[in-house]
Parts: sequence; C-alpha cells; structure tokens
Amino acid sequence: TVNDVVMGVVFYGFRLYCQMDLPDPKQTENLKVTAIALINTRSRHGTKGVPNEGEMPKSKTRTPQGNSFGFLHLKVPMKKLENPLEYVQRAKHMTDKKKMSLATFVIAKLISYITRFKGPEGTARAMYNTLANTTLSVTNVNGPTEKLSFIGYKVKSGFFSVSGIPQ
Repeated sequence: TVNDVVMGVVFYGFRLYCQMDLPDPKQTENLKVTAIALINTRSRHGTKGVPNEGEMPKSKTRTPQGNSFGFLHLKVPMKKLENPLEYVQRAKHMTDKKKMSLATFVIAKLISYITRFKGPEGTARAMYNTLANTTLSVTNVNGPTEKLSFIGYKVKSGFFSVSGIPQ
C-alpha cells in the first residue's frame, strides 16, 4: 500500500541521514531507533456515513463519535540492505504483524482507561512520555468522512499542526 511505501522510504531516508552523520557504518547499525505510527482504528467500530447529503449527524448516534486511534511501536531497521526496496518490504512486514497483534487493541484500551481515570491531563502526560522516548513519529490518519458541525456551524475543512513534541 501507499502507507507501506511511505514508511519504507522514511526508514531508508532516516538511515541515510544517520549514515551521513556517523562516519563508521557499525555506529549506524548499532543505533536503537524507534518509530511510532499512528493508525486509525475507527473502522473497527463500524462507522457509517451520513444517510442524506444535507443531513448532519445527530448527537445521539449509535456510532461512536470522535477519534479512535492506536499506536504501532516499530523498530527502524538500521542495517545496510542491498536493495532500498527491502526497507519497504520490511516496513510492510512489521506494520502488518503489529496491526494484527493484540498490542494495538491493548494500547487503545489503555489510552481510554487513562483518559477515564486520570482525565485529559493524565492522557496528555502519558502521550508526551511515549513520544519523548521515540525517535520519530509517522501518521497519515485521514480526517472524518462524516459531515461535522461546531456550535451549530458546519465545518467545511480543517487542518492540524503538532507542536511541543520532543522530536
């Protein structure tokens, strides 16, 4: 998929960047580099689109509203490979294996429990600590497909920016 290619290119590019910075190839291979990939788990909840084009979703829908995502903790391959396409193949293998593991579900549940018991501040602290201990983070989570409104006004588009992260 496109995601696998993007992840493989990012891994390969990061390895080349480290190779330029560290003259000894053994130093590059011995680096412990971790990445976090943010994935959308919303499709698992059975989201449904809006029935009529002009109709806004009701606040009491059966489908859970809001974000539903999980993290994949990935070890970035730092060994020199003969073919750069091997980075794409390794990225695909790693992400497929992690997506099917119980870890994705457990992390999503853990985040929801932290939010429930510690509140948004506790969740923000846990997320910050997780991101502070990773080398890079990657995501391409799409925005919502349903029509949105904010305080009664239709939202036509939006964007986000991440700031204050240790990377």
